[in-house]
Amino acid sequence: MSYHANPTRISTRARVLEAVRWYFRATGMSPSFSEIGLRAGVPKQRVGRYLDELQRDEYLTYEKGEARSIMLADPGANISDADLLSAALGRGWVVKMPTPAAAAVGEATPVELAMPDWASDLLRKV
Repeated sequence: MSYHANPTRISTRARVLEAVRWYFRATGMSPSFSEIGLRAGVPKQRVGRYLDELQRDEYLTYEKGEARSIMLADPGANISDADLLSAALGRGWVVKMPTPAAAAVGEATPVELAMPDWASDLLRKV
């Protein structure tokens, strides 16, 4: 009898990274070890070990001993959803939010760029 890994199981390291990503999306701030541990289901004393691995593999950076120093490698991932939405709207973009059903299956949120009225004349000239 052979053993097959369950594809729905997520490694502890992946849960820690997802907890960090989730916290940034929710708050736009670096999470504490306690907050990561609570979200990932890991004792806070072990969170540093997983952060070391994630830093070694360049998913994030952090300073040992410095509170809330975690930064994800993708600069855009360190911004909260609310701040990202505000920035898009501030640029005049139209943002279509997913329906609850689409969000449940992980469907991407399309962003439509709205053209300002003054740009229409310029485009016609080109």
